[in-house]
Amino acid sequence: MRSEVAKYLFAVFMILAGPTAGAGLKSQLELMAEEHGFQLSGEAALTGASAVQARADDIGARINRMLADFNHVVIRSAEGSIARVMILGPIQPAPPAPDRIVVNTRRLGSHHTLTVTLVGADGSAVNRQLIVDTGSTFVVLPRSLIEPLGIDHSALSTRELQTVAGRVMAQVGNLYALRIGGRELREIAVAFIPDANLGENLLLGMSALNRFQVTLDDQQNRLILILRN
Repeated sequence: MRSEVAKYLFAVFMILAGPTAGAGLKSQLELMAEEHGFQLSGEAALTGASAVQARADDIGARINRMLADFNHVVIRSAEGSIARVMILGPIQPAPPAPDRIVVNTRRLGSHHTLTVTLVGADGSAVNRQLIVDTGSTFVVLPRSLIEPLGIDHSALSTRELQTVAGRVMAQVGNLYALRIGGRELREIAVAFIPDANLGENLLLGMSALNRFQVTLDDQQNRLILILRN
């Protein structure tokens, strides 16, 4: 009887006290599983991981904190108790963004067009087809996109710009992000022009492209972007 009590007290100490000399995360979870009566699978993935001090009133919250660096699933019974914990493996870091982007384009006369995703500061995203224009200083969009992209008018300045159709007043500011070919570009200078002046001629200008060496392949209809060092 005494040995069972000692074993119980040791398990509680290991769980609540956090990391101790020689204790690893795998041992912590195994002791917790034994004490609370849940099944544990995939614990071999925890081998070598250091013990984690995680305190919470709810055992499920405690397990989630302990396994914050691992993909895992916590399954509860119908009564709400923890029935099973499955460790799927360590969370892998996101792959680095590509240094070379190749995007297929569509032709509009002599121009290349492609679809990009425009992202506002509030996370709102809009897909639009833009003309690749290395002669344009800005990414050029219609004013009707200001609200859908969650951009505050007070953050925009008014400037007169020269376009192929003549001089026009534009509202200039920063787009939170622009996604192209798997890469997300942040803080892109953009000029919003009245829709009637712009028509369908939305432009992917140098405020986005100047981060790359740009090659337009007319034969294979593609845009090649190589990140500048």
